[in-house]
Amino acid sequence: MKHILSNLYQEVLRFERGEELTEELLRFAGGRKINSAWVSGIGAAKEVEIGYYDIADKKYKFKTFKEELEVLNITGNIGIMDNKTVFHIHGSLSRHDLSVIGGHVNKLIVNFTLELFLHKMSTTIYRRHDPEIGLNLLKPYGI
Repeated sequence: MKHILSNLYQEVLRFERGEELTEELLRFAGGRKINSAWVSGIGAAKEVEIGYYDIADKKYKFKTFKEELEVLNITGNIGIMDNKTVFHIHGSLSRHDLSVIGGHVNKLIVNFTLELFLHKMSTTIYRRHDPEIGLNLLKPYGI
């Protein structure tokens, strides 16, 4: 990963072929002590594991796609849960026939490049587990 630009509230990153987005993003955020940020990006992937949340089963159901994909959009956030850096990222990806797949991104291996913009926040986003629905939700401010 190449660090392209940095200032008080912004980071621009370029991921290279073969890098895994979620691992590199967590490593970068943890190393820079980025406790909260909004994330957006575009690029290309050669493998992605995406899914949806099944509320009845209270778990994500993932599917892996190993093909060349255009990353139309990556969007999400970085926060803190149980004193660890965590992410919540969704993506929309286009196939060669221009059909689109998308969902919760669990893993994404870059093909050619992926350009990512982090908008750092001056306060911390916290998450906590909600046992009723089974997700790690944003924690309301002050609670």
